[in-house]
Amino acid sequence: MKLKSLYTNGVIGMHREKVKNLILLVLVMISIYLSSVLWLDISLDFTRLEKDDEPLESIYLWDKVRPVRVIIDQQYRHNVYDLSVIEPVWEAYREVLVNLLRAAYDENDIQVQNMDGNGIIIHFESPLSMEIMTQGLGVTNNRLTNRIEKLSWMGFDPDARLFYLNDGQSTYQVPHTFDDMSMVLLYNEMKDFAKSHQNQRLFLSEALAEIPYSKEVLVLSPVFIRSEIDIEDQDAINEIAKAYFGDRFDYARRMVDSFRTISFIYRNEKVLRLYEEGLLELFDAIESTQGETSLYRSLMVALNFIENFLGFPEQGYLSRVESILQDGKYGYRFIFSYQFLDLPIVFSQVREEKAMQIEVLDGRVVYYQRFIRVFDENIEQEMQTAHVLSPQLILDYNIDFMTDLYLEDANHQLLTFDEAKNKILSSINEVYLAYFDPSRRSRDQLIRSVWVFRTNDRKYIFNGITGAIIEEQIIEEGVAHGLE
Repeated sequence: MKLKSLYTNGVIGMHREKVKNLILLVLVMISIYLSSVLWLDISLDFTRLEKDDEPLESIYLWDKVRPVRVIIDQQYRHNVYDLSVIEPVWEAYREVLVNLLRAAYDENDIQVQNMDGNGIIIHFESPLSMEIMTQGLGVTNNRLTNRIEKLSWMGFDPDARLFYLNDGQSTYQVPHTFDDMSMVLLYNEMKDFAKSHQNQRLFLSEALAEIPYSKEVLVLSPVFIRSEIDIEDQDAINEIAKAYFGDRFDYARRMVDSFRTISFIYRNEKVLRLYEEGLLELFDAIESTQGETSLYRSLMVALNFIENFLGFPEQGYLSRVESILQDGKYGYRFIFSYQFLDLPIVFSQVREEKAMQIEVLDGRVVYYQRFIRVFDENIEQEMQTAHVLSPQLILDYNIDFMTDLYLEDANHQLLTFDEAKNKILSSINEVYLAYFDPSRRSRDQLIRSVWVFRTNDRKYIFNGITGAIIEEQIIEEGVAHGLE
């Protein structure tokens, strides 16, 4: 009996070991499977399609969709980039636009007609769709918007009491019946401002009109800036990642490559990258249900995303809108720029990145890039005010070199030196102070105060302190984005 009992216990023990091994094997297989779900993207969630038509927060549009300059045309043409001037003029023009959109038009009422007299003009950086204007203002007019699909600039002639809209190609005279006396008063006010703030003029030749420019002579030089994102601040980096991934943050892998680029990756579907120099980039490939794809809704999605993720940059504005097609889906790319210390910022053409760009497909953000510079208060004491040279002195000293550059273009090599020189002088239509941002190669950088000479197809950028030429830029769109 004792021998039988020992045998029975041995058999039971063997079975227990087998069961324990089986359970252990099952647990290992479950562990491997769940790990593959997390790391190799074998998903258990069959209902993870994201819903995109969620209600959007109300966002004030008109400080982000705005003109970049106001032009006051009188004896001379004054270009004003001061936001304290742009904001009230833009507010007045929005009211005008509402009134024009509410009017009833016959087919022949809206005629192509150049604006030749004095006037006050608001000018966008590039033509923007009228859909943004009509949806944002809450009023539509198909007869007007079918004729004028984009808005590049908008002007008022106080002498003829006429309004003009330009779509980037043609200028249209748009009739009106509402009281326009407020626009006349606004023109007179802006005319006085221009005379007092731009009382210097650039002489080109006896046959050409002089170009007024700002009388400001003191600027900061140099201006030290830094990227708004510092990858050395690990707590801040983690907060940025948490803001983007939300509940998925704990399941996102964190990687650092040899270039010190920090990447957070969730299932190879959502990727956040932060580069050493402060550039932020994210991608989202998670499938979604079909969202509303209209331009206006897409813009609101983009603005909501920017506002809720790091916020909209100070003095930022919508610069350009592009249509995109990706994997058979249509969407929009919104490109934003910004002013710095109340002056325009000019980016070097060797710089590939935009200040901000965001892509929206099916009502959802699929790509976002952000590279914003901020004033570096830590070394403010090293920044000194300096006198800028006059544009007249800079032009007189550099015009021969500008001509040599012009003649290097294969399209201009048949011109004589004097012909090329006169062509440059006759095409200069604007001179203004700005800041020049050379590139993104360093996290800590400085920007220079510059004079920008703009012609129909080029920008010549000069150091405002030394007068040396920094860069010649080709304006790809040429006159299509300018005044006729």
